[in-house]
Amino acid sequence: FLHSHCALTVTSGTGIDTASYVTRRPMAWISVPVWGFYSFKNHFHATKHHKYRVSNNKLTLSEIFENNEGASIKTAMIDEQSYSSVGIEELNELEIEDYLLEVLDILENKFTWGKEDKELQLEFWNNYKRLIDKHNYSYLHRNYEALVSPNFLRNNLQLLK
Repeated sequence: FLHSHCALTVTSGTGIDTASYVTRRPMAWISVPVWGFYSFKNHFHATKHHKYRVSNNKLTLSEIFENNEGASIKTAMIDEQSYSSVGIEELNELEIEDYLLEVLDILENKFTWGKEDKELQLEFWNNYKRLIDKHNYSYLHRNYEALVSPNFLRNNLQLLK
């Protein structure tokens, strides 16, 4: 019932959010790995931080795909045990708060999309589509209307590479 009447579902992809698909409610995905980007209209994404265990440097999007242990993962979601040299770090409270406030602003038409925001979205999704195709995961994503949080992208430009 709640999913059919809510303004927004906030989820980490644990299952109950499936009801929001049926009712086509907007969804804000929090802390899902990059492979978990579902691409539907009114879906927003902020991913966990993917970092090298030794250097603690954030991985580029290309490196995230390349560190998929030889593309052994066949599903949309991956867990930390799938990586030997990469750690997956949760978003902190401030990142989550900023992300959700931004999503609400977008849904309420209070967010002003700048030229840079639009360019970052285009660059991210073009690169994401290229990597999905390169690694033969095109069956996971057929529709690219979702958005990555603009502020999240500005703070994680390595995801454009």
